[in-house]
Amino acid sequence: MDRILQRAPALVILVGVAGTLALALPVPEGAFYSGDGGLKYLMARQVASGGLHADLRIPADGWVAALWDRGLYPFGPPFVYAMDGARYLSFPLLFPFAAAPLLAAFGWTGLFVLPLLAVWGAWIAAWALLRRAGAGPGLVAVALAALVLATPLTLYAAMFWEHAPAAALALAGVPAFGPRVGAPRSAAAAFASGVASGVALGVAGWLRPECLVVAAIAAPAGLAVAARTREWRSPVAACAGLAAVAAGLVATNLAIHGLPLGPHALQVVGPEAMWRPGWPRLATNLALLLAAFAPLSIAGVAALGLLRSSHPAGRLAAFLAAVAVAACLAIPAVVPNSGGTQWGPRYLLAPIVLLTVAAALAVHAVRAGPSPPLLRRLCPPVAAGLALLGTIGNAGVGVPDLADHYADRVRFLDALRADPHRVIAASYHYVPLELASLFDDKAVFTVLDEAGFRALAAGLHERGIDGYLFLSYAEGGSAGAAGTGETRRTSDLDDLVVDCTRGPPIGPEWVSWDCRIASAGQR
Repeated sequence: MDRILQRAPALVILVGVAGTLALALPVPEGAFYSGDGGLKYLMARQVASGGLHADLRIPADGWVAALWDRGLYPFGPPFVYAMDGARYLSFPLLFPFAAAPLLAAFGWTGLFVLPLLAVWGAWIAAWALLRRAGAGPGLVAVALAALVLATPLTLYAAMFWEHAPAAALALAGVPAFGPRVGAPRSAAAAFASGVASGVALGVAGWLRPECLVVAAIAAPAGLAVAARTREWRSPVAACAGLAAVAAGLVATNLAIHGLPLGPHALQVVGPEAMWRPGWPRLATNLALLLAAFAPLSIAGVAALGLLRSSHPAGRLAAFLAAVAVAACLAIPAVVPNSGGTQWGPRYLLAPIVLLTVAAALAVHAVRAGPSPPLLRRLCPPVAAGLALLGTIGNAGVGVPDLADHYADRVRFLDALRADPHRVIAASYHYVPLELASLFDDKAVFTVLDEAGFRALAAGLHERGIDGYLFLSYAEGGSAGAAGTGETRRTSDLDDLVVDCTRGPPIGPEWVSWDCRIASAGQR
């Protein structure tokens, strides 16, 4: 029995690896959990084909590119920003550039290699940290099972986002800033480990800007702890590693974009920033999502009560919880919305992972250290109950939801591939994000206003194209084909007439319109 218990953490990870492979490998080619993935796919494909450019350059026929330059480019703020004649993604470039060699080597599946490795790496980092803190194999196995089943982290292996790598790197980095657990290390080992941890946390910020907030909190908090404990080597080394990576990030963004934080910051503070609710509403939304999708985080927050614990694991649990809670309060000030299409609060994925590990450390500290008997009795079952709720939500509901989500994407992509129209126009910049895998076969445009509608009709007519498919949101549309209850709309555009007939719905949100272009004299 003891041998089985010793192997339990490894068995949990092996089961988790099998589960993540079962989630990620069947993801249909060209289907994105969120449209954001469409742009990252296009950039990764560009780099994989040898286009080592920081700006997005989508291959297109000359007439298509000409119409794009006339204001019909499929992407715009807050997803793509035009600067100095080039078009830049608002998302950080590290993930598409890092994924490009894997895309070239393994095709579509290669895009999921980094998210998969990151999720597995997060589990291994949690395992190593808990063992170093003295937790037994049984608690480690339960904590890993909670991380695998009761948080959104596992599902993110199949969502083609850089959130999982960023969260894994944050977990690898933040503990080095906090109180030491485990046996003392040599000065050289402590310094090297601290630098590596700081670099890891800095790279997490390169992947996801909200991890810069985690870093900005962890560094001064770590120095404050060091000032109290007089254990400077690891926190100072971690700060040095973090500072070096942060300086590199700022220098790179200044060299490419002329902006210290790159175009991503324009979503919040730029001239065409996204509409965003105020901090109280946004913070409340994210906190509710955290409690709903990762309820074990509540036990992690409770670890703040161990701030003055005599047990090293308790002090580290309180440190991780403090950093995570502060990040949950600060991140809503720098993100543009609550996350859009997501499973759980994607902006808070790193704090969720930190709080989950903090909960496990807290349970270990309460059980191993001098604690009130009632607390020792209540702590494990309360944490287990919260973990069970998270498991029901993420494994029980999240996995089927993920499969249904991709099935919906496949249905509308297949419908669009089968549609005879060579041209697709959309009423908003978000729609083409979902269509990124169709760009080789379809000419895709975005039409935002009457002038754009006229330019599209004229450009297609000059090319001898007499029709196109128009996609608008179900609650309305844009110039030329709008209205919730309309089934047909005819627009007179000087010497052209565009007649649009409402077709079947495409996906859960869009209405399709079959638009025909004719000369006014042929009406």
